[in-house]
Amino acid sequence: MNKIIYTLGFLLIFSLFNSAKAQTADVDPCTKNASGAIVITTQMSATDQTCDGEGATNITLKIYSLGFCTSAPTVNFVTGGKAADERDNVTGFSDGASDFSSCTWTIKQSSTTNESLDSVGDVEPLPSDEIPPPGTYTHAVLVISNEMTITGTATFSQTISGSTSGVNTPTTGTKCWTNGSVIVDTGKEGMLIGSDVSNASANKTANVFGGGATCGPTPSPTANTLVSYYSNFEPATGPCKESNGCNTTRSEETTAFGNLTVLFTTANLASLATNSPTIQRSLIDTGNNGTDTDTNTLTGIFAYNTPMVVTDKTTGMEIFVNFNNALTVDFEPSRRKNAAGVLQSLHTNTGSTATPVIRTIQSGPFGIQFKAVEGGGTD
Repeated sequence: MNKIIYTLGFLLIFSLFNSAKAQTADVDPCTKNASGAIVITTQMSATDQTCDGEGATNITLKIYSLGFCTSAPTVNFVTGGKAADERDNVTGFSDGASDFSSCTWTIKQSSTTNESLDSVGDVEPLPSDEIPPPGTYTHAVLVISNEMTITGTATFSQTISGSTSGVNTPTTGTKCWTNGSVIVDTGKEGMLIGSDVSNASANKTANVFGGGATCGPTPSPTANTLVSYYSNFEPATGPCKESNGCNTTRSEETTAFGNLTVLFTTANLASLATNSPTIQRSLIDTGNNGTDTDTNTLTGIFAYNTPMVVTDKTTGMEIFVNFNNALTVDFEPSRRKNAAGVLQSLHTNTGSTATPVIRTIQSGPFGIQFKAVEGGGTD
């Protein structure tokens, strides 16, 4: 049997970056030298730097649901959610029940299934019962846990410092790796880092912001856990521009296949196993450094440029993986201006010629492309 693979264009690029960057565009790729090492210029400004680079060896998602829709679903806020969302509190959105009535759920479960992405080009078949019935689908929906893990190592062109137990205990080398930290995205409240969510919040209160990567000569990476509650929207212009920022539960990306909206959502987990899931955008709560927000899922809605057509000849679907730049490194300047505008060292081992300091390693953009397999003729 000769199988012909048609690309039907379900491409999700989850850009789950730290909250210091805008959520409408990718973080810039890291600058690298001829050997492929990330080039860092020692910073003396008050700004952070973040870039996307290679080095991820594993990303694991926790998948609840996959659905295909004949028209755009409507995802509304929980009660009070619209007013708390600084990006979407004016027009175009509302509190209330969401509408997924046009969607056929091919995966529906109240507990998650791990999807482990190990390398570029990985291919994994979907079971035949996870294929939607024949029809024309304009949108696709993927519901995952708001927790994911990433494992990887970044190589730098110069020595860089990491911190494993607070900003005054650096580890130093040209390689840095994930070290088992929990990294929490809470919008303008900041990226929190610790051993769990509670500890990460306590660290923020104590003005401890490092610890999300270990550096040295010999990598020994363990997975960092990323927890997403809401994000910080920082476009170049408008009321949410970079100098202000807006706490938001919506992130958007444009791809060659269509537009992706990622929503920070609160779901009734039991309902995810049914054909009528209860999924709404979360209420942003800045208590406990943002960790009181009740986000428990991320809902990705993909709008195809060209609708996906499934026919009675479709025999299967396959998942293709791409995460060339799926490792985001976030590092501090070597010194930062204090409230009086005077440059001061961030670490006790630093001075005017100090090495840069990495804050954390987390996930950058990665792709999951669903392709249909059509039955063909015999050779």
